[in-house]
Amino acid sequence: MNFWDREEVKERIQQLYRLERDISYVGVLENYPKLLFAAVHYYKNWGSAVTSAGIDYSKVRKQESWSKEKIMKLLKMYKNKKEDFRYNEFEKKYPKLFHAAVYHLGSWENACSIIGLNYKKIRGFTDWNREKIKRKIIYLYKKGVDISYRVMRRTGYTNLISAGNFWFGNWGKAVISSGLPYDEIRKK
Repeated sequence: MNFWDREEVKERIQQLYRLERDISYVGVLENYPKLLFAAVHYYKNWGSAVTSAGIDYSKVRKQESWSKEKIMKLLKMYKNKKEDFRYNEFEKKYPKLFHAAVYHLGSWENACSIIGLNYKKIRGFTDWNREKIKRKIIYLYKKGVDISYRVMRRTGYTNLISAGNFWFGNWGKAVISSGLPYDEIRKK
């Protein structure tokens, strides 16, 4: 195998950049995998290799970069547009921003608080405990609601399921703890 030394890696990166080739991580992985392999042998990552070649990596990378300022600016914009900031809804609609906010700001609750939103109001469900969960499960069952896991998720009871999973380990155990025959319920 023909293996480059550190200087040859830098020269090849510079050459590809001058030729206006795609030297983003994905571009190099697809088109020049041996170069990528050699680069990460000598440098901590592809970005470091590009930087060592005297090229501003932010100008060639394809992945979006996030800063706290950028995240907060976008969150405030969506707040002003009255977007839904509930955890699951926001993550579905804006997954990159959501995950960047959680990563850079510590948690979704912190992100919401920083821009002046009351997270307890946003999350849209009460603070659950074992007794509240069991009472709600029994209430729904007596009303004739299908409380199997699949139907509960499909019909919008995700908060109750999440609370059941948290407090009892899984949805089936939450139903059984309520004194109901989950094996029969699940088979419906």
